[in-house]
Amino acid sequence: MQVRQELMADTLKQEIKLFYCYAREDRPLRDELEKHLSWLMRRYRLTNWHDREILPGEAWEEAIDEHLNAAHLILLLISSDFMASDYCYGKEMQRALERNKAGTCRVLPILLRPTFWEGAPFSHLQLLPTGAKPITLWQNRDEAFQDVVVEINRAIQNLLDWLEAKEKQLNVTKEQLEGLIARDKLELYEEALDTYKKAIELDPNNAIVYHNMANVLRDLKQPQEALAAYERAIELDLTFASAYVGKGVSLEDLGRYEEALAAYEKAIELDPNNALAYTGKANMLKALKRNREAIAAYEQAVHLDSSYPSTYFNMGNTLRDFKRPREALAAYEQVIRLDPAHVGAYIGRGTALEDLRRYEEALASYEQAIKLDPNNAHAYTGKGNMLRMLNRFKEATQAFEKAHQVG
Repeated sequence: MQVRQELMADTLKQEIKLFYCYAREDRPLRDELEKHLSWLMRRYRLTNWHDREILPGEAWEEAIDEHLNAAHLILLLISSDFMASDYCYGKEMQRALERNKAGTCRVLPILLRPTFWEGAPFSHLQLLPTGAKPITLWQNRDEAFQDVVVEINRAIQNLLDWLEAKEKQLNVTKEQLEGLIARDKLELYEEALDTYKKAIELDPNNAIVYHNMANVLRDLKQPQEALAAYERAIELDLTFASAYVGKGVSLEDLGRYEEALAAYEKAIELDPNNALAYTGKANMLKALKRNREAIAAYEQAVHLDSSYPSTYFNMGNTLRDFKRPREALAAYEQVIRLDPAHVGAYIGRGTALEDLRRYEEALASYEQAIKLDPNNAHAYTGKGNMLRMLNRFKEATQAFEKAHQVG
Protein backbone atom coordinates (compact mmCIF):
# COMPACT_ATOMS: atom_id res chain seq x y z
CA MET A 1 0.00 0.00 0.00
CA GLN A 2 1.18 3.50 -0.63
CA VAL A 3 -0.04 7.00 -0.16
CA ARG A 4 -0.09 9.04 -3.35
CA GLN A 5 1.56 12.44 -2.85
CA GLU A 6 2.79 15.24 -5.09
CA LEU A 7 6.57 15.66 -5.23
CA MET A 8 7.55 19.05 -3.87
CA ALA A 9 10.36 19.52 -6.37
CA ASP A 10 11.93 17.84 -9.36
CA THR A 11 15.46 18.52 -8.20
CA LEU A 12 17.32 19.99 -5.25
CA LYS A 13 18.86 22.57 -7.56
CA GLN A 14 15.63 24.43 -8.15
CA GLU A 15 14.78 27.62 -6.30
CA ILE A 16 12.70 27.62 -3.13
CA LYS A 17 9.37 29.37 -3.74
CA LEU A 18 7.75 31.39 -0.97
CA PHE A 19 4.14 32.60 -0.90
CA TYR A 20 2.70 35.31 1.37
CA CYS A 21 -0.91 34.85 2.47
CA TYR A 22 -1.91 38.17 4.04
CA ALA A 23 -4.59 40.86 4.25
CA ARG A 24 -4.00 44.04 2.27
CA GLU A 25 -4.20 46.09 5.47
CA ASP A 26 -0.99 44.33 6.61
CA ARG A 27 1.04 45.21 3.52
CA PRO A 28 3.48 47.51 5.43
CA LEU A 29 4.33 44.69 7.84
CA ARG A 30 4.64 42.23 4.96
CA ASP A 31 7.06 44.59 3.19
CA GLU A 32 9.11 44.94 6.36
CA LEU A 33 9.32 41.16 6.71
CA GLU A 34 10.49 40.90 3.10
CA LYS A 35 13.39 43.24 3.83
CA HIS A 36 14.49 41.05 6.73
CA LEU A 37 14.36 38.01 4.43
CA SER A 38 16.74 39.52 1.87
CA TRP A 39 19.75 37.47 2.97
CA LEU A 40 17.77 34.22 2.85
CA MET A 41 16.65 35.12 -0.67
CA ARG A 42 20.26 35.28 -1.78
CA ARG A 43 21.44 32.34 0.29
CA TYR A 44 18.81 29.81 -0.80
CA ARG A 45 17.69 31.16 -4.18
CA LEU A 46 14.49 32.04 -2.35
CA THR A 47 11.87 33.71 -4.52
CA ASN A 48 8.74 35.20 -3.04
CA TRP A 49 5.37 36.02 -4.54
CA HIS A 50 2.39 38.06 -3.42
CA ASP A 51 -0.59 39.67 -5.12
CA ARG A 52 1.35 42.81 -6.08
CA GLU A 53 3.16 40.64 -8.63
CA ILE A 54 -0.04 40.22 -10.67
CA LEU A 55 0.35 41.80 -14.09
CA PRO A 56 -2.21 44.19 -15.59
CA GLY A 57 -4.95 42.23 -17.34
CA GLU A 58 -3.99 38.97 -15.61
CA ALA A 59 -6.76 36.92 -13.99
CA TRP A 60 -5.90 37.61 -10.36
CA GLU A 61 -7.57 34.57 -8.78
CA GLU A 62 -5.97 32.15 -11.24
CA ALA A 63 -2.56 33.78 -10.71
CA ILE A 64 -2.87 33.45 -6.93
CA ASP A 65 -3.95 29.80 -7.19
CA GLU A 66 -1.04 28.99 -9.52
CA HIS A 67 1.57 30.43 -7.17
CA LEU A 68 -0.10 29.09 -4.04
CA ASN A 69 -0.05 25.55 -5.48
CA ALA A 70 3.60 25.86 -6.58
CA ALA A 71 5.00 27.28 -3.33
CA HIS A 72 7.33 25.28 -1.12
CA LEU A 73 6.94 27.61 1.86
CA ILE A 74 3.73 29.51 2.68
CA LEU A 75 3.65 32.28 5.30
CA LEU A 76 0.29 32.98 6.92
CA LEU A 77 0.47 36.57 8.20
CA ILE A 78 -2.12 36.51 10.98
CA SER A 79 -4.03 39.57 12.12
CA SER A 80 -7.62 40.59 12.77
CA ASP A 81 -7.89 41.66 9.12
CA PHE A 82 -6.55 38.28 7.98
CA MET A 83 -9.11 36.49 10.17
CA ALA A 84 -11.88 38.70 8.79
CA SER A 85 -10.96 38.14 5.13
CA ASP A 86 -13.07 35.44 3.49
CA TYR A 87 -10.45 34.97 0.78
CA CYS A 88 -7.35 34.88 3.04
CA TYR A 89 -8.86 32.91 5.90
CA GLY A 90 -11.04 30.78 3.67
CA LYS A 91 -9.67 29.87 0.29
CA GLU A 92 -5.94 30.67 0.57
CA MET A 93 -5.39 29.39 4.10
CA GLN A 94 -7.48 26.25 3.62
CA ARG A 95 -5.57 25.32 0.46
CA ALA A 96 -2.26 26.01 2.21
CA LEU A 97 -3.19 23.76 5.13
CA GLU A 98 -4.35 21.02 2.76
CA ARG A 99 -0.97 21.07 1.03
CA ASN A 100 0.85 21.16 4.37
CA LYS A 101 -1.04 18.08 5.54
CA ALA A 102 -0.35 16.29 2.26
CA GLY A 103 3.36 16.98 2.67
CA THR A 104 3.72 19.11 -0.46
CA CYS A 105 4.67 22.37 1.27
CA ARG A 106 5.51 23.85 4.68
CA VAL A 107 3.17 26.40 6.28
CA LEU A 108 4.38 28.89 8.91
CA PRO A 109 1.81 31.10 10.68
CA ILE A 110 3.24 34.48 11.80
CA LEU A 111 1.29 36.58 14.29
CA LEU A 112 1.53 40.18 13.13
CA ARG A 113 -0.97 41.92 15.39
CA PRO A 114 -2.99 40.89 18.46
CA THR A 115 -6.03 38.83 17.50
CA PHE A 116 -7.90 35.85 18.95
CA TRP A 117 -6.78 32.69 17.14
CA GLU A 118 -7.31 29.86 19.68
CA GLY A 119 -8.84 26.82 17.92
CA ALA A 120 -8.23 28.25 14.44
CA PRO A 121 -7.37 25.68 11.72
CA PHE A 122 -3.68 26.69 11.91
CA SER A 123 -3.50 26.55 15.74
CA HIS A 124 -1.86 23.09 15.71
CA LEU A 125 1.17 24.64 14.00
CA GLN A 126 3.91 26.50 15.84
CA LEU A 127 3.14 30.22 15.67
CA LEU A 128 5.91 32.77 15.19
CA PRO A 129 7.49 34.84 16.72
CA THR A 130 8.62 32.92 19.82
CA GLY A 131 5.86 32.50 22.34
CA ALA A 132 3.24 33.57 19.76
CA LYS A 133 3.84 37.17 20.80
CA PRO A 134 2.54 39.46 18.03
CA ILE A 135 5.24 41.39 16.18
CA THR A 136 3.66 44.76 16.92
CA LEU A 137 3.88 44.10 20.69
CA TRP A 138 7.65 43.65 20.69
CA GLN A 139 9.52 46.59 22.15
CA ASN A 140 12.11 46.27 19.37
CA ARG A 141 10.35 45.30 16.15
CA ASP A 142 13.63 44.40 14.43
CA GLU A 143 14.18 41.74 17.09
CA ALA A 144 10.73 40.36 16.40
CA PHE A 145 11.41 40.07 12.69
CA GLN A 146 14.84 38.57 13.38
CA ASP A 147 13.19 35.92 15.56
CA VAL A 148 10.82 35.09 12.70
CA VAL A 149 13.59 34.96 10.10
CA VAL A 150 15.65 32.58 12.27
CA GLU A 151 12.71 30.16 12.30
CA ILE A 152 12.10 30.59 8.58
CA ASN A 153 15.78 29.78 8.01
CA ARG A 154 15.35 26.64 10.12
CA ALA A 155 12.27 25.68 8.12
CA ILE A 156 14.15 26.13 4.82
CA GLN A 157 17.00 23.92 6.04
CA ASN A 158 14.43 21.35 7.11
CA LEU A 159 12.76 21.67 3.70
CA LEU A 160 16.05 21.11 1.88
CA ASP A 161 16.69 17.98 3.94
CA TRP A 162 13.16 16.80 3.13
CA LEU A 163 13.69 17.41 -0.57
CA GLU A 164 16.99 15.57 -0.48
CA ALA A 165 15.36 12.60 1.22
CA LYS A 166 12.53 12.57 -1.33
CA GLU A 167 15.06 12.69 -4.15
CA LYS A 168 16.85 9.70 -2.65
CA GLN A 169 13.55 7.83 -2.43
CA LEU A 170 12.88 8.72 -6.08
CA ASN A 171 16.33 7.45 -7.01
CA VAL A 172 15.57 4.17 -5.28
CA THR A 173 12.49 3.79 -7.45
CA LYS A 174 14.43 4.47 -10.63
CA GLU A 175 17.22 2.09 -9.69
CA GLN A 176 14.75 -0.55 -8.69
CA LEU A 177 13.30 -0.40 -12.18
CA GLU A 178 16.81 -0.88 -13.51
CA GLY A 179 17.28 -4.01 -11.43
CA LEU A 180 19.35 -2.56 -8.56
CA ILE A 181 20.34 -5.29 -6.10
CA ALA A 182 18.75 -5.28 -2.65
CA ARG A 183 21.92 -4.27 -0.80
CA ASP A 184 22.25 -1.02 -2.71
CA LYS A 185 18.58 -0.21 -2.23
CA LEU A 186 18.97 -0.76 1.48
CA GLU A 187 21.89 1.66 1.63
CA LEU A 188 19.88 4.39 -0.11
CA TYR A 189 16.88 3.91 2.17
CA GLU A 190 19.18 4.16 5.18
CA GLU A 191 20.65 7.38 3.80
CA ALA A 192 17.13 8.79 3.42
CA LEU A 193 16.37 7.75 7.00
CA ASP A 194 19.48 9.57 8.26
CA THR A 195 18.36 12.69 6.40
CA TYR A 196 14.95 12.61 8.09
CA LYS A 197 16.59 12.19 11.50
CA LYS A 198 18.66 15.30 10.85
CA ALA A 199 15.51 17.15 9.79
CA ILE A 200 13.87 16.20 13.10
CA GLU A 201 16.86 17.57 14.99
CA LEU A 202 16.28 20.89 13.21
CA ASP A 203 12.52 20.86 13.76
CA PRO A 204 11.28 18.24 16.28
CA ASN A 205 7.67 19.36 15.93
CA ASN A 206 7.18 18.73 12.21
CA ALA A 207 4.50 16.09 11.72
CA ILE A 208 5.25 15.73 8.01
CA VAL A 209 8.89 14.77 8.62
CA TYR A 210 7.86 12.06 11.09
CA HIS A 211 5.26 10.79 8.61
CA ASN A 212 7.76 10.58 5.76
CA MET A 213 10.42 9.01 7.97
CA ALA A 214 7.85 6.38 8.93
CA ASN A 215 7.32 5.61 5.23
CA VAL A 216 11.06 4.91 4.89
CA LEU A 217 11.03 2.74 8.02
CA ARG A 218 8.22 0.70 6.44
CA ASP A 219 10.35 0.26 3.31
CA LEU A 220 13.18 -0.93 5.59
CA LYS A 221 10.82 -3.56 7.07
CA GLN A 222 10.85 -1.95 10.52
CA PRO A 223 7.11 -1.84 11.32
CA GLN A 224 7.48 -1.22 15.06
CA GLU A 225 9.72 1.81 14.48
CA ALA A 226 7.46 3.00 11.65
CA LEU A 227 4.45 2.75 13.96
CA ALA A 228 6.17 4.91 16.58
CA ALA A 229 6.97 7.55 13.95
CA TYR A 230 3.40 7.60 12.61
CA GLU A 231 2.08 7.95 16.16
CA ARG A 232 4.42 10.89 16.77
CA ALA A 233 3.14 12.53 13.58
CA ILE A 234 -0.41 12.07 14.87
CA GLU A 235 0.51 13.57 18.26
CA LEU A 236 1.76 16.66 16.43
CA ASP A 237 -1.24 16.84 14.08
CA LEU A 238 -4.39 15.07 15.22
CA THR A 239 -6.03 15.70 11.83
CA PHE A 240 -3.28 14.01 9.75
CA ALA A 241 -5.33 11.38 7.88
CA SER A 242 -2.37 9.96 5.94
CA ALA A 243 -0.53 9.31 9.21
CA TYR A 244 -3.48 7.23 10.41
CA VAL A 245 -3.34 5.27 7.13
CA GLY A 246 0.37 4.63 7.68
CA LYS A 247 -0.32 3.64 11.28
CA GLY A 248 -2.87 1.15 10.00
CA VAL A 249 -0.37 -0.36 7.57
CA SER A 250 2.25 -0.75 10.31
CA LEU A 251 -0.25 -2.36 12.67
CA GLU A 252 -1.28 -4.66 9.82
CA ASP A 253 2.38 -5.61 9.31
CA LEU A 254 2.54 -6.45 13.02
CA GLY A 255 -0.59 -8.63 12.79
CA ARG A 256 -2.63 -6.29 15.02
CA TYR A 257 -5.69 -6.28 12.79
CA GLU A 258 -8.32 -4.85 15.15
CA GLU A 259 -6.08 -1.87 15.95
CA ALA A 260 -5.24 -1.43 12.27
CA LEU A 261 -8.95 -1.37 11.44
CA ALA A 262 -9.49 1.36 14.04
CA ALA A 263 -6.66 3.42 12.52
CA TYR A 264 -8.09 3.14 9.01
CA GLU A 265 -11.54 4.11 10.29
CA LYS A 266 -10.07 7.20 11.97
CA ALA A 267 -8.42 8.14 8.67
CA ILE A 268 -11.79 7.81 6.93
CA GLU A 269 -13.43 9.96 9.61
CA LEU A 270 -10.85 12.69 8.93
CA ASP A 271 -10.82 12.26 5.14
CA PRO A 272 -13.96 10.53 3.79
CA ASN A 273 -12.48 10.54 0.27
CA ASN A 274 -9.30 8.64 1.14
CA ALA A 275 -9.37 5.55 -1.09
CA LEU A 276 -6.30 4.00 0.54
CA ALA A 277 -7.95 4.18 3.95
CA TYR A 278 -10.97 2.28 2.59
CA THR A 279 -8.67 -0.30 1.00
CA GLY A 280 -6.86 -0.79 4.30
CA LYS A 281 -10.16 -1.07 6.13
CA ALA A 282 -11.35 -3.67 3.62
CA ASN A 283 -8.15 -5.69 3.97
CA MET A 284 -8.55 -5.77 7.75
CA LEU A 285 -12.22 -6.72 7.56
CA LYS A 286 -11.25 -9.58 5.25
CA ALA A 287 -8.50 -10.69 7.66
CA LEU A 288 -11.09 -10.63 10.46
CA LYS A 289 -13.47 -12.81 8.35
CA ARG A 290 -15.99 -9.99 8.01
CA ASN A 291 -16.30 -10.55 4.27
CA ARG A 292 -19.59 -8.79 3.62
CA GLU A 293 -18.30 -5.57 5.22
CA ALA A 294 -14.97 -6.00 3.42
CA ILE A 295 -16.67 -6.13 0.01
CA ALA A 296 -18.58 -2.92 0.78
CA ALA A 297 -15.33 -1.19 1.77
CA TYR A 298 -13.55 -2.38 -1.39
CA GLU A 299 -16.42 -1.08 -3.49
CA GLN A 300 -16.14 2.32 -1.82
CA ALA A 301 -12.36 2.32 -2.37
CA VAL A 302 -12.66 1.73 -6.12
CA HIS A 303 -15.50 4.23 -6.31
CA LEU A 304 -13.12 6.88 -4.92
CA ASP A 305 -10.08 5.79 -6.94
CA SER A 306 -10.21 3.09 -9.60
CA SER A 307 -6.49 3.14 -10.43
CA TYR A 308 -5.16 0.61 -7.88
CA PRO A 309 -4.84 -2.99 -9.19
CA SER A 310 -4.25 -4.31 -5.66
CA THR A 311 -7.66 -3.07 -4.50
CA TYR A 312 -9.46 -4.91 -7.30
CA PHE A 313 -7.31 -8.00 -6.71
CA ASN A 314 -8.11 -8.17 -3.00
CA MET A 315 -11.77 -7.50 -3.76
CA GLY A 316 -11.75 -10.35 -6.28
CA ASN A 317 -10.28 -12.75 -3.71
CA THR A 318 -12.91 -11.71 -1.15
CA LEU A 319 -15.78 -12.06 -3.64
CA ARG A 320 -14.59 -15.52 -4.61
CA ASP A 321 -14.35 -16.55 -0.93
CA PHE A 322 -17.89 -15.24 -0.54
CA LYS A 323 -19.09 -17.47 -3.44
CA ARG A 324 -19.68 -14.62 -5.88
CA PRO A 325 -17.59 -15.82 -8.86
CA ARG A 326 -19.11 -13.55 -11.53
CA GLU A 327 -18.28 -10.42 -9.57
CA ALA A 328 -14.88 -11.87 -8.66
CA LEU A 329 -14.19 -12.45 -12.37
CA ALA A 330 -15.06 -8.80 -13.13
CA ALA A 331 -12.67 -7.64 -10.40
CA TYR A 332 -9.79 -9.81 -11.68
CA GLU A 333 -10.36 -8.54 -15.21
CA GLN A 334 -10.09 -4.97 -13.92
CA VAL A 335 -6.71 -5.90 -12.41
CA ILE A 336 -5.53 -7.25 -15.75
CA ARG A 337 -6.75 -4.13 -17.52
CA LEU A 338 -4.70 -1.96 -15.13
CA ASP A 339 -1.71 -4.32 -14.91
CA PRO A 340 -1.48 -6.85 -17.78
CA ALA A 341 1.53 -8.53 -16.11
CA HIS A 342 -0.25 -9.30 -12.80
CA VAL A 343 0.28 -13.05 -12.46
CA GLY A 344 -2.02 -13.39 -9.46
CA ALA A 345 -4.89 -11.81 -11.37
CA TYR A 346 -4.65 -14.42 -14.15
CA ILE A 347 -4.66 -17.18 -11.53
CA GLY A 348 -7.62 -15.56 -9.77
CA ARG A 349 -9.38 -15.16 -13.09
CA GLY A 350 -8.78 -18.83 -13.75
CA THR A 351 -10.30 -19.85 -10.40
CA ALA A 352 -13.37 -17.66 -10.99
CA LEU A 353 -13.85 -19.14 -14.46
CA GLU A 354 -13.41 -22.61 -12.96
CA ASP A 355 -16.16 -21.85 -10.41
CA LEU A 356 -18.36 -20.83 -13.36
CA ARG A 357 -17.43 -24.10 -15.16
CA ARG A 358 -15.89 -22.23 -18.08
CA TYR A 359 -12.99 -24.64 -18.19
CA GLU A 360 -11.45 -23.78 -21.57
CA GLU A 361 -11.27 -20.09 -20.64
CA ALA A 362 -9.89 -20.97 -17.19
CA LEU A 363 -7.18 -23.11 -18.84
CA ALA A 364 -6.19 -20.18 -21.07
CA SER A 365 -5.97 -17.90 -18.03
CA TYR A 366 -3.70 -20.31 -16.13
CA GLU A 367 -1.50 -20.70 -19.23
CA GLN A 368 -1.14 -16.92 -19.44
CA ALA A 369 -0.04 -16.90 -15.79
CA ILE A 370 2.58 -19.56 -16.60
CA LYS A 371 3.81 -17.53 -19.56
CA LEU A 372 4.37 -14.58 -17.21
CA ASP A 373 5.86 -16.73 -14.41
CA PRO A 374 7.11 -20.15 -15.59
CA ASN A 375 7.84 -21.19 -11.99
CA ASN A 376 4.42 -20.55 -10.46
CA ALA A 377 3.21 -23.77 -8.86
CA HIS A 378 -0.35 -22.46 -8.35
CA ALA A 379 -0.70 -21.76 -12.07
CA TYR A 380 0.45 -25.28 -12.98
CA THR A 381 -1.95 -26.79 -10.42
CA GLY A 382 -4.84 -24.79 -11.87
CA LYS A 383 -3.83 -25.83 -15.37
CA GLY A 384 -3.73 -29.47 -14.27
CA ASN A 385 -7.21 -29.25 -12.75
CA MET A 386 -8.64 -27.76 -15.94
CA LEU A 387 -6.96 -30.35 -18.17
CA ARG A 388 -8.42 -33.08 -15.98
CA MET A 389 -11.90 -31.51 -16.22
CA LEU A 390 -11.45 -31.53 -20.01
CA ASN A 391 -10.46 -35.21 -19.93
CA ARG A 392 -6.89 -34.47 -21.07
CA PHE A 393 -5.42 -36.68 -18.37
CA LYS A 394 -1.92 -37.16 -19.73
CA GLU A 395 -1.37 -33.39 -20.03
CA ALA A 396 -2.96 -32.93 -16.62
CA THR A 397 -0.43 -35.34 -15.07
CA GLN A 398 2.42 -33.42 -16.67
CA ALA A 399 1.06 -30.12 -15.30
CA PHE A 400 0.77 -31.56 -11.76
CA GLU A 401 4.33 -32.95 -11.98
CA LYS A 402 5.55 -29.50 -13.05
CA ALA A 403 3.69 -27.90 -10.13
CA HIS A 404 5.43 -30.29 -7.74
CA GLN A 405 8.79 -29.62 -9.40
CA VAL A 406 8.64 -25.82 -9.14
CA GLY A 407 6.74 -25.75 -5.84
